[in-house]
Amino acid sequence: MLDLEKYIKAFKTLRVDSAHAKQLGRTAPHKPILLLSVIDSIENGEISTNKVFITSELVGIFRANWACLVQENYRPEIALPFYHLKNEKDRYWRLIPKSGYERLTDLKIRSFPLLVEVVEYAEIDRELFSLMSDESTRHVLRSVLLDTYFLSKSYGL
Repeated sequence: MLDLEKYIKAFKTLRVDSAHAKQLGRTAPHKPILLLSVIDSIENGEISTNKVFITSELVGIFRANWACLVQENYRPEIALPFYHLKNEKDRYWRLIPKSGYERLTDLKIRSFPLLVEVVEYAEIDRELFSLMSDESTRHVLRSVLLDTYFLSKSYGL
């Protein structure tokens, strides 16, 4: 039995940067945008397994979602959320390093070129992938992210 409630809770309680929230008006939207982009990529068939590769298609979807949902002065950078999702409490996002970078936890990835250099892909829980692959549960997960982090925005992608 798939545990949708576990992931609903995890998505509602993402550890997002709030250091600049007062200055910019809200917490950083990077992780929710990345998760929405992964959901979209699964829905349109660009991601077909629980492996999330750093592709130009994923980056394009991330940027399109960003343009639709974010108006604050945050920069639309995919590297930081791709790297930092590994630190979420439920550990549903794991980074698989490229050969020679097995000590990935020792690195502080702050740029897209470094991310591409050292990370082969991210692996999400098979259970989460199954939920994102199913139309009805995918809709629920998408709605949780939108309602939690982008309440006043429209999502037309």
